[in-house]
Amino acid sequence: MFIRRTTYRLKPDIDQPGFERDMRANIRPEAFEGFVSAAHVPNDDGSWTVVALWETKVEAMAALPRIRAEWDKVQHQLTAPPIVETAGVGVWEPG
Repeated sequence: MFIRRTTYRLKPDIDQPGFERDMRANIRPEAFEGFVSAAHVPNDDGSWTVVALWETKVEAMAALPRIRAEWDKVQHQLTAPPIVETAGVGVWEPG
């Protein structure tokens, strides 16, 4: 599995639930090969993080131009460009 974590902060006049709803409508798991799920999570400092789970790093990186284009469309609603971090994760399930 591969995780892409994107942290962003909205301008004060932007509605968070509406922003999240629009992002979910534009970035759907079925539209991207290997995209498993994503969740918007609030941070203690008032920013938000989108945690996106992908099957593989290759699939996540292949989707990057389309994902970046969606963030570019909403840049005017953010206080600064989003911060993107990535990590591979191992999944262990007891047998």
